[in-house]
Amino acid sequence: MRLRGRKADCTECCKPVASYKCSTCYAKYCSVECCKTHKDKCSSNSRLKKVETEATDLHLGFKRRYDYAFPTEDTIPLSKLMELKDDERLQCLVGSSRLRALVSKLNEAPNPQRTFSNIMKDPEFRALSNVILQVTGVNEDYVLDD
Repeated sequence: MRLRGRKADCTECCKPVASYKCSTCYAKYCSVECCKTHKDKCSSNSRLKKVETEATDLHLGFKRRYDYAFPTEDTIPLSKLMELKDDERLQCLVGSSRLRALVSKLNEAPNPQRTFSNIMKDPEFRALSNVILQVTGVNEDYVLDD
């Protein structure tokens, strides 16, 4: 039982004067040095736990918040979309800040159809589109000319 007004022990150095807490996991710590030590552990652990939870949920078939409420014949299965994140070609392409800027421009465009037509002239964006089409298996016969 914790006494009211008594500060908890630091999770890093075990000193009895933990005045601060982690915003991610609410662990208590006493100094900037302990904060830095904890932050390194906490961020890697929380990312790992998130990935493990998602993998377990998908394996067990739990519905997640990103499951489709109203799938159509054009809906790409989540399993295919998950393959995109592991594709090395796609990761290489997305590493380009110029390509990311083009995708952002398309996402924020007032007229996405016209913007898409213009962006499709860009060879890097066409390569991105081809990789997505190939990995997802959408129109496997349809590959954009370079």
